[in-house]
Amino acid sequence: MGIIIGLIVGIACGIFILGDAKKRGMSAGWSVLGFLFGLIGLIIYIVARKPISESSNLNNNNNFEFNQAVNQQVDIPGICPHCKNLNSKKIRLCEWCGGQIC
Repeated sequence: MGIIIGLIVGIACGIFILGDAKKRGMSAGWSVLGFLFGLIGLIIYIVARKPISESSNLNNNNNFEFNQAVNQQVDIPGICPHCKNLNSKKIRLCEWCGGQIC
């Protein structure tokens, strides 16, 4: 019975470490540590892991803001005030330079 519980704890720690290591740009090999050593491996990983980089958070925020802007379509003139190229009528960001129109 103790072996089964140890195996379940090891698998759970390995899965958690795998997901967290991906977010932090670390090797998936860390999950083996969690699988083999369970809670002790998890503690070692938490002490040794890298912080989540600011750039990954910024990229996620920029993608969210861009998608929000694209979803809020309005009727506007088709010429970009920044690059002066002709665009579709119902957009908020220029198709050519990415500048905000309106």
